Amino acid sequence: MSSIANIAGVFRSFGPDRAELSVTEAATLLAIPKSSTSRLLKAMAEQGLLEQAAGSRRYRPGPLVIGLGKAGRGESRLIDRLQAMLADVVQVVGHTGYVSIRDGLEIFGVRMVPGWQDLRVARPAGTRMPAVATAVGRALLARLSDAALVKLLPETVEPVSPSAPASRAEVLARIAQARQQGWSEAEDEGHRGIGTIAVVVLDPATDEAASACVTYPITLMTEPERVRLRALLTEAAARLGAELGDPAWLRSPTPASASPTHRRRAS
Repeated sequence: MSSIANIAGVFRSFGPDRAELSVTEAATLLAIPKSSTSRLLKAMAEQGLLEQAAGSRRYRPGPLVIGLGKAGRGESRLIDRLQAMLADVVQVVGHTGYVSIRDGLEIFGVRMVPGWQDLRVARPAGTRMPAVATAVGRALLARLSDAALVKLLPETVEPVSPSAPASRAEVLARIAQARQQGWSEAEDEGHRGIGTIAVVVLDPATDEAASACVTYPITLMTEPERVRLRALLTEAAARLGAELGDPAWLRSPTPASASPTHRRRAS
């Protein structure tokens, strides 16, 4: 069997009843030696086609595959337009921007817009982060109904840092705040010394949502600059959301410049 056929066989092994795959299971399904299967899965993970589940040796579809799958379902229009929108904001503020999507309780970037500041944040596209402890994740979770949130969120929350939510109630409160104000903010949560402000736009034609965010070193962002960034992102998202017919942006969220200022434990 060719390498391409083996790769296709790995993907065919996933389904509603098998979200993850061990080396032993894959070797049995593909009918190839376990040593060859191990090398194949490792090589696929190195290229972003697979990834290992946290705390496990089992494999699941990787960020590259998930991102391409969403694009293939029609989200490319949304992601392309969010990237163009974000490029205009980044040109003004100089800090790095990301277009990201959510996969369950994790988020990862699918596009990056580099900033021009001498000191700027950069992480590889596809890096997974916990949704509850990120501005991007909470902005995306804010698009779910309360019933869907209660079903998705775990009963207990393990804070990833002192500034991150420490309970389910606190996660829900920050998500509710993001939903009300139209943007979400996090500082010193997922990564020490890093801040992020995020907005989300939904394309009703495909029912897909994606986030546009700007990430910055906290020491380089003054409060007036933070207020300005919130305004730039929400105004741009409102324009794009109105063009696409996003119900959340057809309404009028609280203007970013008039919203309460929060730091460290913000939304």
